[in-house]
Amino acid sequence: MKRIVHEKFSSRAGKLPRAAAILLALVFIMIAVVSVPVIKHLRDHSREIGCMTALDTADKELRTAYLTSGCSLTYDQAKEAVARAMNGWDDLCPAGGTVHLVYEEGEEMPYRLVCGIHGSDEKERTRLNAQYVFENLTEKVKVYYTANGKYPESVAVSLNGEELAVNASAAETGLRRGTDYSGDYKGTVAFFAVAGESEWADSFGAPKGSVSWFVFADEKHCARWDARLGWSLDNYVDYDS
Repeated sequence: MKRIVHEKFSSRAGKLPRAAAILLALVFIMIAVVSVPVIKHLRDHSREIGCMTALDTADKELRTAYLTSGCSLTYDQAKEAVARAMNGWDDLCPAGGTVHLVYEEGEEMPYRLVCGIHGSDEKERTRLNAQYVFENLTEKVKVYYTANGKYPESVAVSLNGEELAVNASAAETGLRRGTDYSGDYKGTVAFFAVAGESEWADSFGAPKGSVSWFVFADEKHCARWDARLGWSLDNYVDYDS
């Protein structure tokens, strides 16, 4: 019986195209790796410009409404004027930023709009985002207790296009500045305590069943509220001055 031998032939001509294909694939991978941050930067920049344009238009509409009211526009009326002119608040920022209406008494034009993502003042952004989360939190805690007869361990609040989990805490978190300066936390975080749930939560003097303590931190700054002292921490005090 004849033995059939299968031989594997190779040549330099066969190896070179394969090496070239591998090299070409590596080049494409490198291009993709380099391109992703660039594309993200361009996308974020485009969204920022879109947000600035939308808020500029909304500010003009707000100013017009304020002047035509004889400079007597209330806060709620100002919000309604913006919503009416811009077809709601949700789509003002292309990146999903929560847009805050700020009232500054004594100013010629006391109302202005600030985006929770693109506002130029980092500390103000933190303050406004923290206050927004706190207001939503206190309302949701009441609703949850009414429906369930107990207080929640965590409350979800929509902020800047994402769901933020605000978690109950039985003690101080140690947060004093932004999460970039802490090894224990990342991104944006928030915690709260309800009076009547622990001795520590009761120490702030809030009525039983109400939020007695709250802390909010993004990457750069931190804001804290308690029933005894109100708002404090690094975005309210300039430690560098």
